[in-house]
Amino acid sequence: MSFHKAMAATTYIVVSGDGDPIIEVSKQRLKDAFAQPASSQDASRKTSDPFFLHGVIAQESFLQSKSVITKLRHRLYDQLDVVDDDKNAREGKTELALNRDALRGITKNLHMISQDADVLVSSTEMGTMVVERMATAQAYLKTMSDSSSRQGHNQVEDMLNQLMHSLQSRKRWILGYKSRKDIAMNLASYPRSP
Repeated sequence: MSFHKAMAATTYIVVSGDGDPIIEVSKQRLKDAFAQPASSQDASRKTSDPFFLHGVIAQESFLQSKSVITKLRHRLYDQLDVVDDDKNAREGKTELALNRDALRGITKNLHMISQDADVLVSSTEMGTMVVERMATAQAYLKTMSDSSSRQGHNQVEDMLNQLMHSLQSRKRWILGYKSRKDIAMNLASYPRSP
C-alpha cells in the first residue's frame, strides 16, 4: 500500500490465489461501502482512511480461517472421545480397551494436531502483529488528518481494534485446544500391561 496525502490517493497491490473468495467478498463490501451513503461526500468520508481496504481484507481473511479452526477442533475432539472411551474401559466402566497399535495411532494423530495448532498460533501471532502495526500507522495518520475525515478514521480504528481482539481470542482458544491435546496425550501414554 502507498498513500499520497496531498493527492488523497491510496494505491493497493492485492495478491491472491485464483478464485480466492476473499477478493470477491472484499469487492462486494467495497461496493456496499460506496453505495450506501446518501451522497458521494458521505461515501468519501466513510472510506477516506487508506487502511480501509486493508481492514476489509484482513477481516475477511480472519472470517474464512474459522473453518480451519473448526476442523482442528473436530479432529481433536474425535481423539479425545477415543481416549476417554479407553480410559473408561480401563476403569471397568465399559468393555472395550484399546490395544497398543490403536494408541500409537492416536498418539500420532495428537502429534499432528499439535503441529497444526502450532502453525495456527504462529499465524494468529503474525496477524496480531500486522494489525497492531496497521493500527499504529492508522492512529498516526488520524492525528494528521482534518476533522472532515474523522468518521472514516474512527470506523477503521474500530475495525482494527475488533480484529486485534478477535485474533487474541482465537489464540487463546487454540492454546486451550493444545492443553486438551496434552491431557489426551498423557492418558494415551498411560502405562499398560502387555
